[in-house]
Amino acid sequence: MGGMYCYQAWCRGVFSLLFLFFFLLLPFLLIVDSPPFVFDFSIISPFLSHLFLIVSRCMFCCVDAVRTA
Repeated sequence: MGGMYCYQAWCRGVFSLLFLFFFLLLPFLLIVDSPPFVFDFSIISPFLSHLFLIVSRCMFCCVDAVRTA
């Protein structure tokens, strides 16, 4: 895997962003949008797909770095 995704601090930053989004921001969005009980995921789906790509690359690279260490 490429070395640009292997930085441990970078990986920690990505996972803290994930934690911030899913555990703090998403419940807030669901509460704000609660009267119809429908959340429009089309607003955040491009962001989520991009974030999933970054996280998956980071995970593979971190696993590769641990395996080759």
